[in-house]
Amino acid sequence: MKPSRVSATPTAARRSCFAVTPDLATFGKGVANGYPLSAIAGRDDVMKLMEEIFFSFTFGGETLSLAAALATMTKLQTEPVLATIRRTGETLLRGLSERVKRHGVESFLSVAGDPTWSFLLFKDTPPYQQCRSKRFFSKKCSRAES
Repeated sequence: MKPSRVSATPTAARRSCFAVTPDLATFGKGVANGYPLSAIAGRDDVMKLMEEIFFSFTFGGETLSLAAALATMTKLQTEPVLATIRRTGETLLRGLSERVKRHGVESFLSVAGDPTWSFLLFKDTPPYQQCRSKRFFSKKCSRAES
């Protein structure tokens, strides 16, 4: 695969996790650390086809997001950001799993996912459906902040 027209850092990270080399990849606000920006990257032959397509973006003329993307990609290339996210996620998953077991709530609560993208899962536990348990938990968490 020839280098894409966008920094290969996010694509390389996904390839290393999943052993997949996509023909075309899309990236959202994460490429600019939350600023409104999206990017398309891919093989040169696929990207060449994009020259024939007209597309525009809501924030097409906005340049702050471009500066944020440059800063984000620079940081990804110069600091161990992805490794730090993985380590933090592993710690979080381990801690949540231990607490679920310690408090004996495995019948309706579990954790799942990759350390970089994990989930706290609620299960149906009669007489409650998971959506009610999730809503109750969310309300308790929001009250804890105030």
